[in-house]
Amino acid sequence: TITSLEGGYLMVGQTNNDDDIIRKVDARGQTEWDYVTPAYHNKLGLVQVPADSTYLVLYQISRADSTIFILRLDQNGQAISTHNAPLRTLVYRYAYPNDGAAVKATLTSDNHLLIGGSAHNPVDSTSYLAVAKLTLTGQVLWERVYNNTGFNTIAGMITTMDHASGNYWLVGSTAEGYALSNGGANYTRSKVIVVAVDTSGAEQWRQVHSVGRSDFIRGVLATQDDGLLVTGGSFKPGGVMPTGFVFKLDNQGNDEWTWWSPVLGTPGHINHGAEHPDGSFTVTGDNSYPGGTLEVARLAATGNEVWSRGLRTGFSRELGRESVVDPLGQGYA
Repeated sequence: TITSLEGGYLMVGQTNNDDDIIRKVDARGQTEWDYVTPAYHNKLGLVQVPADSTYLVLYQISRADSTIFILRLDQNGQAISTHNAPLRTLVYRYAYPNDGAAVKATLTSDNHLLIGGSAHNPVDSTSYLAVAKLTLTGQVLWERVYNNTGFNTIAGMITTMDHASGNYWLVGSTAEGYALSNGGANYTRSKVIVVAVDTSGAEQWRQVHSVGRSDFIRGVLATQDDGLLVTGGSFKPGGVMPTGFVFKLDNQGNDEWTWWSPVLGTPGHINHGAEHPDGSFTVTGDNSYPGGTLEVARLAATGNEVWSRGLRTGFSRELGRESVVDPLGQGYA
């Protein structure tokens, strides 16, 4: 989901017939148009181009093929063109609708596309972080692969962003093997990784953080102070199930603060966050038990909890990709 230039929302999903659907709604949620197309294997991102009020939908047809297809729609939902970018290395992990590892493409300040994913190494079955920069018509400007020294694999590329520092920031997770055990089940020891690269893709620095014993990232938000808000779930010390967390990083990728969901003892994740003009945050997530609960919390800019509550119970599960502040200033979507 992205916020449109007119203050509404644009969403990508599936119909009951498993076709892909792009839906444009106004600020009150009323449907303006739908664009329906046969389902493709991977929907990789939705990008708005302010210069001409068009939308780009990026997808792959097969996990075995690195080619990226770019569908361009006008502001009324009519298809303008389709282009393809035959990449050499970039392969995306499959993402379920509520999976934070679904990759987002980013529109850069020089009006190009930045796409992040993984490059599979068939020799040892590990994956490296991979990024490509494309023109809006699919011309490949460069591709880069970043080694994973010290880690067995790159578990997932979460997002890319055109950072205020002039660098591109790549945010994902790493996996160090199956080191944790609970009741006979193994859990991958994963961590949060942030890599800063320049506009040619050359690595500038990387930061690796452990929020809990094994971190599962669900979302990343660029903050007003040029930092990051990372949301997800992890195993707290002594915990037997993941607990939702919010993790704040500064503009150099350093740890600032961590907030843990007060709902303990249940599998839970904080999936998304939205920032308010005063620097505070609204975050949303879900817990599986008892009965499934949607969770919403308001956090101060310092990470202190203002309030936290469950919205609905009964096998509820948050399937949205993002939470955003209502353009009219009257709530959250």
